[in-house]
Amino acid sequence: MGAELRQGYIDLGYELFRDKDTLKSKFYQANVLDDIATGAWPALVGRFDVVNFSLVLHCFEREGQVAMLARGIAALKPGKLGTTIMGTACGAVEATELEWDGKVPVHSPESFRELVAEVEERTGTKWEVDVALDNFYNPDDERFNWIGAKMKRLVFELTRVA
Repeated sequence: MGAELRQGYIDLGYELFRDKDTLKSKFYQANVLDDIATGAWPALVGRFDVVNFSLVLHCFEREGQVAMLARGIAALKPGKLGTTIMGTACGAVEATELEWDGKVPVHSPESFRELVAEVEERTGTKWEVDVALDNFYNPDDERFNWIGAKMKRLVFELTRVA
């Protein structure tokens, strides 16, 4: 299953891969920041062992990042140890903020751990955090250095331990 903010992107994916009639996955048009009791969210709550957030965390201000991870937790099977949230995001050697529609945190491993600690406190859950930076982005390529030469890819995996 997947969730996408814009139905047009879901439709474009079907068109691009020509698999609307054969793909067994279900896509929901949903906003990760919507109230969990509305829209597509009730169909997604408590259903999964794994949630993947790829290259989306860095699109939100800090409160949105917290909400997004909380929605991921809500989508996991309740109380089941070992369930996982994984993903990638734009990261940095030193945590920084970008000014887009607001202040958007770009995390270092340390600041990401602080984010997860806040999510744990708000959700009453505990997570083993595996987070690292890698050199996926080439700092010499102008398309990938929009936060500077210290830009990296943040790779994370959260495993529920309590």
